[in-house]
Amino acid sequence: GTHLTPKLSWFNPLDIPSFSLFIAAMILMIFIYWGWDTTVSVNEETADRHRTPGRAAVISTVLLLVTYVLVSMAAQSFAGVGDKGIGLANGDNSNDVISVLGHAVFGHSWVGSVFTHLLLLMVLSSAAASTQTTILPTARASLAMAVYKALPSAFARIHPRYLTPSVSTVVMGTASGVIYVSLNYLSAGSVISDSVTACGIFIALYYGITGFACAWYFRRTLTKNARDLWMQGILPVLGGLILFFVGGWSFYLDYKTTGDDEASYTFPHIPGLGNIGGVSVIVVVSAVVGLAVMIAYWIARPAFFRGEVLTKSTPTIMVEDTGVGQSPM
Repeated sequence: GTHLTPKLSWFNPLDIPSFSLFIAAMILMIFIYWGWDTTVSVNEETADRHRTPGRAAVISTVLLLVTYVLVSMAAQSFAGVGDKGIGLANGDNSNDVISVLGHAVFGHSWVGSVFTHLLLLMVLSSAAASTQTTILPTARASLAMAVYKALPSAFARIHPRYLTPSVSTVVMGTASGVIYVSLNYLSAGSVISDSVTACGIFIALYYGITGFACAWYFRRTLTKNARDLWMQGILPVLGGLILFFVGGWSFYLDYKTTGDDEASYTFPHIPGLGNIGGVSVIVVVSAVVGLAVMIAYWIARPAFFRGEVLTKSTPTIMVEDTGVGQSPM
């Protein structure tokens, strides 16, 4: 058979073929866990908003970790890592591992078929929920930015019935769908994996900044007690350093490679560049476009960027306090 017997060495981070593979796995995990802090982004819509969202974020992350570990161990133990048959390294199964394993586990009888299709339905519903974790935080972030005049006020419009940021949700959902479909269509799927890695690098960047910002914000109370020192200082800074290192190392690894899906770009007219990995191209182009948009809005509406809107003394602003009209959508 192709199965493997679980071993404790599977959990040893030092027992890996190379450090580069460890970093590649880390950046993938950063992308996978991204979005599971969505509950923190909707804290104003929950009961006991000062405690429930934080607890929900921690509990959901722990449950996600346990689920991933159990599923990964079960799949690897049952199918093995061979490149034949149901082996996880079989390139023919890379786009549909769950379906292949479902048929192998449940069999091909009518009962097995029912369970296999139920498994696929569960995966699809989970995927749909995951897409929502992409839209929700970005919609709430753009809502907050609009309230504090870092984005056009239209992004702060609230749906009169559902009381959610209507324009932000539609714009972010549409943008995500258009970008995904266009990349998948134009490249026949060859840059999707590179896009995941590039997205992971950006996530590491802004999550890392959040860790440093946490320590800086609470800098005057860090020595109040041991708990505050660890929770508001040491752990956030350590997390920020790890995320910055992983993101930077991942960018370095992909700079002169062809990326996860062998997507690469050649720049013959630019000395010293030559063949550049797809991940690096996506990161640089996205950063340049984002900076250009930010600078343009900075010039058009400079109040936020001058520190005139959001300061240490600024009270928490609710959308209904901004005078922004409700969305007719």
